Amino acid sequence: MTWRSAGRAWPPAALALLLGATLLQVQTGQVWHLDPPVFIALILVAAIGGWILGLLIERFISPHFESNEVGERDPGPVAAWAPRSVRAILVIAFAAALAVSVWYVTRHFGRFRIDSIRLGAIAGAAFAAGAAARFWFGSRAVATQLVIAAAVAAWCSYDAIAVLYRPFRDVQLYLQTGAAWLDGQAVYLAGPLAVAPSDPTRNPFVYPPFVLPFFGALSRLPQGLAIALWEIAAVAAVILALKLLGVRSRWIPLLFLWPPIAVGLSVGNAAPFGFLGLAAGWRWGAALVLGGVFKAQAAIPALWLLRERRWRPFVLGCMAIAVLALVTLPLTGLAIYGDWLRGLQAFQDTVRRFPPMEGAALAHYLPQGLAIAIAVIAAAASAVASGRMGLSRFGVVAIVASPTLYVHGLVFLLPAALWLDAASLWLILGVAPVGWGVWLAIAATGAALILGLTRGAIATRWSRAGTPEHAALGSPLHLLGPDPEPWPDPRA
Repeated sequence: MTWRSAGRAWPPAALALLLGATLLQVQTGQVWHLDPPVFIALILVAAIGGWILGLLIERFISPHFESNEVGERDPGPVAAWAPRSVRAILVIAFAAALAVSVWYVTRHFGRFRIDSIRLGAIAGAAFAAGAAARFWFGSRAVATQLVIAAAVAAWCSYDAIAVLYRPFRDVQLYLQTGAAWLDGQAVYLAGPLAVAPSDPTRNPFVYPPFVLPFFGALSRLPQGLAIALWEIAAVAAVILALKLLGVRSRWIPLLFLWPPIAVGLSVGNAAPFGFLGLAAGWRWGAALVLGGVFKAQAAIPALWLLRERRWRPFVLGCMAIAVLALVTLPLTGLAIYGDWLRGLQAFQDTVRRFPPMEGAALAHYLPQGLAIAIAVIAAAASAVASGRMGLSRFGVVAIVASPTLYVHGLVFLLPAALWLDAASLWLILGVAPVGWGVWLAIAATGAALILGLTRGAIATRWSRAGTPEHAALGSPLHLLGPDPEPWPDPRA
């Protein structure tokens, strides 16, 4: 096996792995209760059908040229806008027609107990993704284009239920806690819960006391306005974080379908602000500490500052947290910090009593001591690397060490995944939110970074193998474009 043959074989293999991962989820009855061959055929036919539609549109809708005064041929006045607008209209129309058709057939004539609306949406999304891939990238790296289409299809299948289940539930919990604090009620657990909350807006509040005045003030606004302000700030945080990481602008709207982002925004979780702290940490080190304002595990990447001996931003970040606590101390009082610490212990006892509350955290699957040992080993492996690579690895450590892990916590995986080649990147993003794919994606990404199987290293090996064309092959399909690593230098 040479690097040249491996480079050609990997995108189709990544497509097969991504479809296989989804197939296993279907076999275990977690998606639609649909026969696996039917599901896989639907995804493949929809994605490839969309790609073929894009090819046909290119053949039959191309700019027509008019002769100018000197006998040359110039594009007509409509050529600048008509092809793009007609393509978009046709793709949307065909995708909508496919979605409605699949919904209608499965709703009225299907033999399977499936969610017909969700199935129609995923078919339409896969079709549109395939067509968009053809329009954007032409005939380059077709297999990688299909990996992207399959990944987006997997996202939509997850989002179709997760995004619509109790939207804004987390921000409602924050607002209710702020209102309760203003009314003088206890907001932290006094002991472990005897019964797991059936209403997610009644889950235990575990954020530090210095954020209570903020949520208290927000709770005094009309709830619709308070939620809108929170969501606008969260969306802005995600966009800014993606731009700081170097993600190309054309990919940002698509990434809003990635479940760690989509679900985090739909429930109103504070994860986008921790993600912004990680993304901003390369340029402003204190942001790594401030990223843990809501969740302590989000500040784990701040250990990278100590590894880099960047003492000043680490101290500044800690001072900013201390100032925030001191400024709010007259409002919160000192005793509530003891309540908070006791509440954290009570919460840990509660999640051990009710394991589903841990989500996909490592401690959910392994003994707590072993989970802590793995987190320490991951931190040591991250400390070996310096610079951007080290910071990306510490983002993975924040996931591994998290006492609870829900899908929105996986945003910390993105900086590490951006080091991978295009096919691997989309494979990881496709399987990450799906069941056991969470830890498969985390382990595969961490192993690739430790073993040096990064995008830049592979491109170097391709060049040495006499195939320099492979080095740039995946650039248009990569979130970073031609930049080989996250946090690119804006002056370059």
